[in-house]
Amino acid sequence: MSRFWWIVGLAALPLLLGTPTAAVGQTTTARNAVPCARYGVLKTVFPNATATGYRTRSQIKREGSREPFKNRKCGSWWTTYSGFRGTGATADVSVTLFKTRRDALGGLAEGLGGPVQVLPNGVRLRTRIKTLATDSFVVSLVGNVLVSSTGIGPHDSTYSGRVSTAAWMRIHREIHRAVLALG
Repeated sequence: MSRFWWIVGLAALPLLLGTPTAAVGQTTTARNAVPCARYGVLKTVFPNATATGYRTRSQIKREGSREPFKNRKCGSWWTTYSGFRGTGATADVSVTLFKTRRDALGGLAEGLGGPVQVLPNGVRLRTRIKTLATDSFVVSLVGNVLVSSTGIGPHDSTYSGRVSTAAWMRIHREIHRAVLALG
């Protein structure tokens, strides 16, 4: 009988100490790794430049983390599209995978954008359209993937805030399709 209580005590020790075991459940590291499993493949969701009205797309790169969301992100990718309709206009686009939808909603709420719109496919979207492209942006959310774009261009009607955000929306829609296809 004393051997029985010794085994029960040993089995209960990790629970008392707060240390997860394989019999009790996954470790914290394994649980956090699951939401980030799609991070690497997100590099493939950026459309080519010609499909979006730009001449070129730069190399897709990892983006560094910043506060306040540093510990809530799995990671980010970004690229620059250049030469919108033959101009020198550019668009900087990033795709960020958050660990949870709740964390991603916090990212969507950040900034000075307009009200949240919900598109028919369930994507949440915020835009800021000002006279100049440099003062405008588009941010959208697909599940726990946040897509953000902004850019610069000539200060004339060829790349105004309205023209630039429409161009960025083409990029966002292509990325939304690709992210939704990933499942």
